[in-house]
Amino acid sequence: MTIVVPALRSATNPATWAKNELWRKAVATPSLDLRFAESQSLVDATTGAQLVTFTRASSGTYVGSDGLIKTATTNAPRFDHDPTTGESLGLLVEESRTNLLLQSEDFSTTWFNYDSSESVNAAIAPDGKLTADKLFATGGDDSHDVVQTFDVVSGQTYTFSCYLKAAERTEYRLAFRVASLWPGSSNQIVQFNLNDGTYLVTNGSSAAEITFVGNGWYRCSITSTAAASGEAQVRIQESFDADGEGVYLWGAQLEVGASPTSYIPTEGSTVTRAADVASISGSNFSSWFNASEGTVFTSYDRTILDSSPIRIFEFEDGTDRYELISDGATRTRTSIGGTTTNIAPFTQDRIGQYAAAYKASDYAGSYNGISAETVTTVTSTVSANEVALGSSGTGLHINGRLKRFTYWPQRLPNEVLQTITQ
Repeated sequence: MTIVVPALRSATNPATWAKNELWRKAVATPSLDLRFAESQSLVDATTGAQLVTFTRASSGTYVGSDGLIKTATTNAPRFDHDPTTGESLGLLVEESRTNLLLQSEDFSTTWFNYDSSESVNAAIAPDGKLTADKLFATGGDDSHDVVQTFDVVSGQTYTFSCYLKAAERTEYRLAFRVASLWPGSSNQIVQFNLNDGTYLVTNGSSAAEITFVGNGWYRCSITSTAAASGEAQVRIQESFDADGEGVYLWGAQLEVGASPTSYIPTEGSTVTRAADVASISGSNFSSWFNASEGTVFTSYDRTILDSSPIRIFEFEDGTDRYELISDGATRTRTSIGGTTTNIAPFTQDRIGQYAAAYKASDYAGSYNGISAETVTTVTSTVSANEVALGSSGTGLHINGRLKRFTYWPQRLPNEVLQTITQ
């Protein structure tokens, strides 16, 4: 069904589209404009209405504007921020994850020590509370470790992360141990430099990340896929011969997945953070959507770039889909009557701006200012009764932030698609 909305006539009425820079680039007023990063809300900037339904069946953490880790209650959206600049990054949308470690903040209980000990509550943690421990050496020049065991499943990918801050020592390691369980029958060890934010894979072949989060703290992570099943270890370790010297640590997390997600605190048992689900359906959807033709602009910021398949948006009606995916490449695609057609693939980046346009035999996409690519083989238009934001009906989440989602109920020209993504 084709709808008639004021935005269809906006190209001839500069008084409407001149109000916003993106609208001016498009020379058209959208029928929906969700400015998640700018407004830190779910309110549509075009109509002033809240059309988005948001759920998450648990609490969840995010970074507040002061750079500290906060907790959002059940079903409350999380608007994430850069921990060092305070910049608003948008709506955080993540899949469900479980922290498999016990006692994520108190390393003096469920964890085991090897030539090491802890001072409990020795420093201000990334959440602004006096809950960070200090791990320090207690003898010899052997490895000074704190260890927790877990059951590993062959073929499953695990990410171990922890917040670390230099004390007397400026380099520390994260490790997956019990060599026979990991690739090449090798312990997976990565050494992190807590002065310059670099890392070195010292053993094995793990992926790793280190991110500065303010006040001297870094979130460090190591990712590897198990080669066999059995009882494995995660370790925080270093080798030196100075008793009493060490590092501050907080917020340990072990999760199944190819990258770390937002921090999930635990106290004595595993904890699951439910998936974020943001969507628009029913009359809230039909009020701005045009099945015959339309253009979508979206900007996003993936927390960490990995090759896991994700959805950035998905229009669907239970049978057909029109979506923006990232699975090694970023592209829009249609799935109509069981036939999938890819449109405009580009090299994927962690941060992206994408414009997708559709009309029968005239689909196109442009990414980060690249010339739009057009597909004429899709002769149908988009049949949909809802849109999922940052995920899909099958649960493939962006695991990052949606900065903006804007929709025009007309097929904008290719040169405009390129301009609005620059």
